[in-house]
Amino acid sequence: MGKLGRPEVTAEVPWAVVPDVEQLNQAAEAWLGLVLRDPLANRRFLDRFATYLVKHFRAEETRLERLRDPGLSWHRGEHRRLVRRIWELMSDEALGLDMTEAIHAFLEAWRAHQEAAAYRPGAPGSTSHH
Repeated sequence: MGKLGRPEVTAEVPWAVVPDVEQLNQAAEAWLGLVLRDPLANRRFLDRFATYLVKHFRAEETRLERLRDPGLSWHRGEHRRLVRRIWELMSDEALGLDMTEAIHAFLEAWRAHQEAAAYRPGAPGSTSHH
């Protein structure tokens, strides 16, 4: 799954499977490994990562709801912020803009979210990402 962002990948991603954080991180690393400004690679990465991200967030929020986790509200806010941002990136990419640097910034925000979720003091769901 780590080759999710590589343009040469032809196998379809099994979207019925809920992605875990490691798969998302591998997809991000694969895209970062391209080190080129390829609009097609950017589009494929954004489309696939966005779909994967939304499925992951839905599954995580459902689990946190079942657990009545007090960190659910915080997670929802972070999830909405990241989904809104990737939607903006996709919209800008559709306009033909070079999104390479913006994708790098988004992936930094994704990493920051992972760290904040993993180390949020006092929240029982704080380890839900790992």
